[in-house]
Amino acid sequence: MTQDDLPFDGPTQSTEDAMRVLEATRHRFIASAREVAHELIRRTGETHARAVREEMARRGELDDTVRDYWLGCVFRDRRFEWTGRWYLPPTPVTGANIHAWRPVKVWTLAA
Repeated sequence: MTQDDLPFDGPTQSTEDAMRVLEATRHRFIASAREVAHELIRRTGETHARAVREEMARRGELDDTVRDYWLGCVFRDRRFEWTGRWYLPPTPVTGANIHAWRPVKVWTLAA
């Protein structure tokens, strides 16, 4: 089966729309992840979504329903500012997680 074989029911959801939906439906998780991101930046000067996920897992704040792409919403907050740099894992990531190999933005606190 290819993507062309899938039914198409109109325009796809934009990234902005998807993030708004996630912020509305997973607001407690996003708020908690934002606090973790803020703590990490205070400690190290910068962070990225993978570091936030790792810290939340270490704290036991993740469960099987949490998806990696939800963490993109974390930095949609005026407290954070993109450094202009990207983070890519130093070793190739294997497994079913298709998002794990993608570069993610590195963030700091806004001035």
